[in-house]
Amino acid sequence: MKLFNVLVGVIPVFDGQLLITQRGFEEKFMPGAWGVPCGKIEFGETLEDAVKRELFEETGLAGNIREMVGYSMFLSKKGENELHNLQVNYLVDLVNDGPVVLDKSSASYRWIPLEKYDEFGLDDFTSSTVKQAVIENM
Repeated sequence: MKLFNVLVGVIPVFDGQLLITQRGFEEKFMPGAWGVPCGKIEFGETLEDAVKRELFEETGLAGNIREMVGYSMFLSKKGENELHNLQVNYLVDLVNDGPVVLDKSSASYRWIPLEKYDEFGLDDFTSSTVKQAVIENM
């Protein structure tokens, strides 16, 4: 079956630092990859509510949405289903920088300078997502 999937991507910043998380190594989709908190919108949920929920679920942190900075599209599979994913990306100012409490889907986290995101070996998808925020932040 072919399905359309809507997600939110959270680009969390605090004092010029970007919080990235590493997917757990047991995750089926992109295990061990570094990225930004992201997840599906729940039925009846607004994009903004999904951003705040995903941020809290994945990092234990709260933030204020600055703005929507763009979107990303990608194809993936879940079981026998083919997914066409639309990820709407938001720049979020964190209320504070910790403590970070990761959920079970993440193995680690790292703070990196937002303006130097391209020096940390992020994959092309994550780099293009973060670049949307860097352009809006300048």
